[in-house]
Amino acid sequence: MKQKKCYFSSIEEDSALPIDYLLDEMKDRELEQINVWECVRDIGSDYSFCKSFREYIDKSESTCNKKECTEYSPRNGKGGCCKHRGFTYQPSEKEFILTLDGKLTPVLAEGHE
Repeated sequence: MKQKKCYFSSIEEDSALPIDYLLDEMKDRELEQINVWECVRDIGSDYSFCKSFREYIDKSESTCNKKECTEYSPRNGKGGCCKHRGFTYQPSEKEFILTLDGKLTPVLAEGHE
């Protein structure tokens, strides 16, 4: 299953979210448009994201293992990396305007018009 592309937004600054979620939020908040930034994987982060508990985990605390986590399930069925371990993301330089019809319009950087 392909993962949906996610964006950081001017209404949910700390979370990378799919377009359909952002459109629902826009409708709820009665917004015509918002600014969004394409997300990119945060390589070298000190954290990982637990998809099961939906929270960030400090890699140095090493709580992602059979002894410390009730949801731990190794990807290979034997041991090692948990199937619930996810990546962290950060906003990229690619900025867009998202309108209620779902259209993404690129915002040109200053000096590149």
